Amino acid sequence: MKRFEEMIGKNWADVKGEMLNYITVDMENVDKKSGSCIVDFTNCSFLSVVGTYTEENDEVIIEVADDAIIYDNRG
Repeated sequence: MKRFEEMIGKNWADVKGEMLNYITVDMENVDKKSGSCIVDFTNCSFLSVVGTYTEENDEVIIEVADDAIIYDNRG
């Protein structure tokens, strides 16, 4: 848990190697017009980051900018 708390405030580029395989997007958190979404992690319930969600040829693409900031979603 401590290592996850240390990720709060870091750039996506700094943690994506460790977290990339654990991303998930709740479809209720996707803005249908812009594609903006909240990306959560299956291995840590309290971390999130803002990304974009698109679908192309029946494939879901979730992108997160390298400078996006990891935040604590517990409020």
